[in-house]
Amino acid sequence: MNTACLHQYPYIRLVIPWIAGVFCGDWFFDQSAELLWSILAFCLFTGLSIAFYYLERYSLRWCFGVSVFALCFAGGWGSISWQLKQTVYDFPEKETVYRVQLTDTPEAKERTLLCRVWLEGQHDSSYVCPIGRKAILYLQKDSLVTQLKVGDELFVSVRISSPVNGGNFDEFDYVRYLMRHGISGT
Repeated sequence: MNTACLHQYPYIRLVIPWIAGVFCGDWFFDQSAELLWSILAFCLFTGLSIAFYYLERYSLRWCFGVSVFALCFAGGWGSISWQLKQTVYDFPEKETVYRVQLTDTPEAKERTLLCRVWLEGQHDSSYVCPIGRKAILYLQKDSLVTQLKVGDELFVSVRISSPVNGGNFDEFDYVRYLMRHGISGT
């Protein structure tokens, strides 16, 4: 086996398990906590193997490589899981007043205006609850809405919900698409 490429670019040995961890963390996001803890337990045992490496046992030198591989894999898994968990938020079931800021130029649709917004907070009669999440709002077209631009702040009374798929077996995974773009609700 020709390993000249691996010796010429040694970081490939670290990038490949990191990318594999990102793919596995994205694929198994729903069961991510249990699987990640089992991977970290595996890393602990491989870390113990590193101790044997430093005890100058030449026959266990491969344990160091396995432990670095496992740590890179767990790092990729943990980073994508953390990023996807940042989009998960439980919105109230009823209509609520939100303070939002437009983050992109509104897109004109047939009867509505699609606005990507940053949810700054949820306002109630007695309190203000900061949210700090991205969402998509569809506003009916009228003369005032068409004048909106990036950076405008609005108070909107809407019912925001987490995105859902249609339930068809082979359809586009809209929920995962929005999660990868950091959008928590529509």
